[in-house]
Amino acid sequence: MKIIIDGQNLMHASGYLTSRVRAPIDPIRMRFVSWLSEVSRNKQTPMTVVFDGHPKAGSQLDTISDQVTVLFSSDRTADDEIETLLKRPKRDWVVVSNDSRLKEAARRAKVNSWRCEEFLDWVISRGPLRGRSAPPVDKPIPNTDESDLLAVFQQSRGRRT
Repeated sequence: MKIIIDGQNLMHASGYLTSRVRAPIDPIRMRFVSWLSEVSRNKQTPMTVVFDGHPKAGSQLDTISDQVTVLFSSDRTADDEIETLLKRPKRDWVVVSNDSRLKEAARRAKVNSWRCEEFLDWVISRGPLRGRSAPPVDKPIPNTDESDLLAVFQQSRGRRT
């Protein structure tokens, strides 16, 4: 499996970016790519992350990891760049984005797509998932502690008047 990531999208979903970021973005991207590198190594899964725009002069993003390929969209959007990647021959690719345009492009290319939250769930799951995709969203995930959850949600809460 190879994972293609919409960089800004996942950075927002994972808390690396907020709408109020005033600091230079390059150090934030470096921490984010370092984290992805660790995830890639732990999951034994190659990743490509695509960012909007141009890299800053002297940026070290492409040297952080041999596990994660970093691409910049230059004068296009990251979505455009990812759609171009999807035109190449692919096998067992997964596109990570909450963007409906990319989810549709992945569907047309017959590639799996995960919402950012699904990717984060995959990150915290145990062990590498090489050769397996994330559980489908519309099916419940088996849970051995299901009885504990049911007990909590079935407790009587009483009404406030």
